[in-house]
Amino acid sequence: MRHAIIFLIFLFVPLELWAVKSSDPSRELLEKMISHYQSLSGFEANFRQLQSMVGSDGKPSGPQEEASGMLRVQKPNQMLWEYEKPYKRIFLADGKNFEIIDYEDKQSMKGKQKPLEEFPALVRLLLGQKEIVDQYKVSWVGEEKQESEKLGHILFTPHSNPLDQDSSIHLWVSMQAPYVIRRSKILDSFGGQYTIEYQDQRVKSNMKKESFTHQTPKDFVIIPLDEQQGFGF
Repeated sequence: MRHAIIFLIFLFVPLELWAVKSSDPSRELLEKMISHYQSLSGFEANFRQLQSMVGSDGKPSGPQEEASGMLRVQKPNQMLWEYEKPYKRIFLADGKNFEIIDYEDKQSMKGKQKPLEEFPALVRLLLGQKEIVDQYKVSWVGEEKQESEKLGHILFTPHSNPLDQDSSIHLWVSMQAPYVIRRSKILDSFGGQYTIEYQDQRVKSNMKKESFTHQTPKDFVIIPLDEQQGFGF
């Protein structure tokens, strides 16, 4: 689970609009997917996350860590990742500030929330943002079947690969309405692999302010972060 902090911090990099050939089926599917998320003011989903290191052969190496919890999103820039297993950890963006509350280490790290254009690619897609992935080559991997549903597998590969940018992003998108993201996989520049499955996505409109607040326990250590240490949220 300690890699989860690295995952969510380094995930948050600004991206721009994609460019794909008209014959590429990823274009139409991406447009439908983004149109769906643009139509929502907010949603919730359960998630399951698998994380591991990847060897030079591209295969997972070492132990694989599993976590699960609930995701909540509201436009224009509020988000909550609440990990419930294997222990409680909360990543909270209320529109102005960002906080990581770690119940295992009994600490809270707080920083200013960055502008929307500095949110990570994955988060911006979930917010229905078109202005992404200009730094990426978008490739159609193919169709896959998950139970009774067809998924389109799309790969994003950066044209360049600075240390603070993901090596690649994979999306598995439902090929039937409402064209939601069912699964994502991110490979970072440090050899980390993070796969998230999104389950039971639920439309939520006009969520209250309390949906993006959390009372940090009084005995937790508070670690303030300056602007240079801030988060992509």
